Amino acid sequence: HATKNSRNNTISSLMHAQDLGVYGSECDIYWTKDDNVIIAHADSNCKINNLYPWENTVAELRRGGVLSNGEILPTLEEYIKVAALEGKCTKLILDIKNITAPSTVSADKRAQYCINACRRSIEIAQELGAEPWIEFICTGNESVMKGCAPLCESAAIPIGWMANRAASEYDRLGAGCKYAYRWANLSLEHMNDGFSGGKRTIDEFVSRGIEFSCYNADTDQQMDYYSGQSHKLKSICTNYPKKLLRKMGK
Repeated sequence: HATKNSRNNTISSLMHAQDLGVYGSECDIYWTKDDNVIIAHADSNCKINNLYPWENTVAELRRGGVLSNGEILPTLEEYIKVAALEGKCTKLILDIKNITAPSTVSADKRAQYCINACRRSIEIAQELGAEPWIEFICTGNESVMKGCAPLCESAAIPIGWMANRAASEYDRLGAGCKYAYRWANLSLEHMNDGFSGGKRTIDEFVSRGIEFSCYNADTDQQMDYYSGQSHKLKSICTNYPKKLLRKMGK
């Protein structure tokens, strides 16, 4: 399957992914002060419209400005209502972003903000009866993954871990799990594929029954190689889904 990397996190981007018929549209999630979930691509300081989302309500974040295409900042509920339209097939791949700022907030508290985003996203999906429409990918932060794993396991929602760890570590941490630690989603920089220079291989994971996906296959070389391995993969994430789909014969 192809997955669209929706860096601009807009409703129109999601609708474009649906029109292409891709497996999933990746979007970034953050928990807000009013216990909601916003879809947004934060800046390098983890701010949205120059505000920390966990310190502000959705209304406050929206007052800070609109998106580059004129849309307002979307909530997860609004995203789900578009994703779950009858006849559509594109899932929401909810990226639980790692919160690395501010340094004045403890690492444990920052991890809890990430876990809150996962917890509230599951609740929203359950309220809408939309659990089949969402999956999670989680930062390599082990504390965040350990907090999110039981939530996803209980809700029967897959969660991919983006940690550059050996497949044996996924097995060890996910002993007895069906939905957590059973999917590795890795950056191509970690791959030993003949041109990336990393250590990980696809077979290392799939031989243990761990699903595998990768991001972002954007060059011709990357697309050609990973589309040739697509029979082994859960998905391939790219910023150029139409081109990748052509290479995959879709």
